[in-house]
Amino acid sequence: MKRFTRLIPKWTLAVNSGAIIHPLDGHYRAVDNALPGTNKTLPGLLGKQFQAYRNYYRTDALVRLTVNSPPSLTATRDQPMRPVFAFLICFSLLLPGLAAAKAVAGLDKMPHYPGLFDLWWDADKGRVLMEVDNFDKDFLYLVTLPNGIGSNDIGLDRGQLGTERVVYFLRAGPKVLMIARNLEYRANTRNPAEQRAVEQAFAQSVLASFTVEGERNRGVIVDITPLLVSDAYQISARLQSVNEGRFSLNASLSSPDPTTLKSFERNSLAEAWLTYVGEQPGSELESVVPDPTHVTVKTRHHFVALPEEPLAARAYHPQAGYFSVAYRDYAVALDQAIEQRLLVRHRLQKKEPSAAVSEPVAPIVYYVDAGAPEPIRSALVEGASWWNQAFAAAGYKNAFQVKVLPADADPLDLRYNTIQWVHRSTRGWSYGSSIVDPRSGEILKGHVSLGSLRVRQDMLIAEALTSPFGADGDQGQAVQAMALARLRQLSAHEVGHTLGLAHNFFASANNDASVMDYPHPKLSLDSSGQVSLANAYATGIGAWDKLAIAYGYSDFASGTDEAEALAAIINKADAQGLRFISDPDVRGPATAHAGAHLWDNGPDVLAEFDNLMQVRRAALAHFSDNALRPGQAMGDLELTLVPLYLLHRYQAEAVAKLIGGVDYDYALHDAEQTAVRQVPVAQQKAALAALIASLRPSELTLRSELLPLLHPPAYGYSRTREAFQHLTANAFDSAAPARAAAQLVVGMLLDSRRAERLLQQTQLNSNQLGLFEALHEIGLGLVLPANGADSGSDQITLAVAWVTLRELQRLAVDPAASDSAKAATLAELTRLQKQLKRGDQAQMLAAEIKRFLAAPSAGMIPGKVVVPPGSPI
Repeated sequence: MKRFTRLIPKWTLAVNSGAIIHPLDGHYRAVDNALPGTNKTLPGLLGKQFQAYRNYYRTDALVRLTVNSPPSLTATRDQPMRPVFAFLICFSLLLPGLAAAKAVAGLDKMPHYPGLFDLWWDADKGRVLMEVDNFDKDFLYLVTLPNGIGSNDIGLDRGQLGTERVVYFLRAGPKVLMIARNLEYRANTRNPAEQRAVEQAFAQSVLASFTVEGERNRGVIVDITPLLVSDAYQISARLQSVNEGRFSLNASLSSPDPTTLKSFERNSLAEAWLTYVGEQPGSELESVVPDPTHVTVKTRHHFVALPEEPLAARAYHPQAGYFSVAYRDYAVALDQAIEQRLLVRHRLQKKEPSAAVSEPVAPIVYYVDAGAPEPIRSALVEGASWWNQAFAAAGYKNAFQVKVLPADADPLDLRYNTIQWVHRSTRGWSYGSSIVDPRSGEILKGHVSLGSLRVRQDMLIAEALTSPFGADGDQGQAVQAMALARLRQLSAHEVGHTLGLAHNFFASANNDASVMDYPHPKLSLDSSGQVSLANAYATGIGAWDKLAIAYGYSDFASGTDEAEALAAIINKADAQGLRFISDPDVRGPATAHAGAHLWDNGPDVLAEFDNLMQVRRAALAHFSDNALRPGQAMGDLELTLVPLYLLHRYQAEAVAKLIGGVDYDYALHDAEQTAVRQVPVAQQKAALAALIASLRPSELTLRSELLPLLHPPAYGYSRTREAFQHLTANAFDSAAPARAAAQLVVGMLLDSRRAERLLQQTQLNSNQLGLFEALHEIGLGLVLPANGADSGSDQITLAVAWVTLRELQRLAVDPAASDSAKAATLAELTRLQKQLKRGDQAQMLAAEIKRFLAAPSAGMIPGKVVVPPGSPI
């Protein structure tokens, strides 16, 4: 049989009453409606009524079919029929009630889950069947992780979302293909030829192929088990990428989970247990999996109906602070940009758009995981609810609501925006993710994952700052209050991402204008010189957040020029001095932007650095074993000391970014232009001096009475990566904290990208701080003090000098550094070699420099000092 497009032109159909029939895959199927008339040709009868059915087959026989009432079928032939065609007609058309010719045995006895796509569980064969009854219609497909591995480092967490794709089903004979559309390249036009030209120019992706098992109603039944029991989430690749071993999916140890099959009007869900088998698993797997050679997780496959009417696009603006869906539109006019961006946002409309304040047609509702214990759960509800302040400012009444997830609800069900409480073996990041309609940028589901151990890191910091468990302490009440305040802020922050908002790392310099910044606790000393936690974290939504929500969610009255209204919101932010700078310009200590930072505070980073150093001194002077709870192992005191000793690490990063830093905005050409600005030379020099001063022995040396309290780990315990890197076996290494602090600061100062900016800024302005001057100040302040440092009391001075020397050597051979930067560094090393003369330790440093200068090589440099992790706090 051959596939063709015209529907069997030689056949005719005589209709009296009853059912109309048409061919599909060589068989006949009943159709509910009846058409009056007689002797209608099959093309005329079916060509308009059943255009959705595409797989028709031709034979050479001429057959006249008659439908009688009550329904029965007779065939008269104009010429002798081949036996096979006679069999098909007799077998297919004479069945009582015109039932489907190919049925799935026992389907009516299987557990059935009707919905968007009907699902069945075939217990006899251990498979999941699905009915596909709408070909060529787009829907959303994605895979999620209802059960994860539990390691932050591996990054496969409970509730994690995969990548959503717009897909459609295509019938190809005995197969049904699931094909992902390529929406990176589009033609937004009504001209089908233009659309077809783009569609045919770029590849699509067949994600799955299913064998047709039978027919039912208007569709076909397929077995989706091979898709469910597949590495669709690419877990094996993830394990290999994080050096946890080579694993592959073991199908015999994997299976669909029949207890989790669900199908609703707009989404259908199916899960599978997947077991990955491998050898030589990494340490992270060994720490979280009972048998690390057999890793079993769960994946869920979502089949989701797309909105019938895509959300109306809203103009993207880089200063509005939103994520976007980007694509290339090959149908735009030549005077327009081919790169197009859609603002990512929820669907929200006023009941009365003309009213200044109106209730929404449907509110945005978020649900907090009932698995979060109290008082954490209430803190999460309160923090997330802050966003209603922003929607109220945008003219809505009760548009944003937060509730506790009902006991029978599934957090991954796309009908619920959820805030999930996720457990891991170690502390790690929290995430605000969304499932987005790529066609329009509409957020279909917001999904927040909050790591449960982060709150304990906040408590650890507060315990280190206050040592609250002594006789005169508050026994941790202020500690818990600070931790809950941080949780409220964190809940609001991650929900903000699921509303479409990106990080705004300039907000801390604008009086905490946004919860979308990373907040460091605001610390101060009270009248008695003790650390106060009273105002550690801000409360409520900031001024920037309100304007950002207004930009993305305002429902303008009829007749409003939306472009002008949106421009007015951006202008209002400018007038209030509210700026937006996000991740690409901020992440990493070597990034260039001098005004936006992670985990910093205040508009004047130098002033806050000075304040934080004062707080650190006071807290270290007060620090004792009263920072431990009763019954806690004394070896844990070092873990409490670490975040206090390195309390200044993020503010130091903000200070370092002043050196060779620049200031700028995300300006558009048609807006009022702002130039890229260099940091004033006086500020750069002050920043360099402040960082060098932070590495003096007076700042880094621990009190002598504290050292005996820093026990080795108790039996049954061990040092973790949260501790300092020791060179003294299990005994506490008193120089280890100083080496870590020096590695943080000097590593930032001598980054090759900062060195290059220092070279360039003197070319633009000869009065600016240059690389030669900066290197000289670093060598003078951090290496040369080793002259004459021979006694044990100078241990900290020598530790800093050796770390600085290694970083200078690294810069001198860094492949990413320019020849000029390398030459300047070698010149500084030569100068230091000549000046390091007094004392045995100084001569050892000089000898090391001499050895390196004879043949500079990265292979001659020991590795960097391992610093305990900081983020996330």
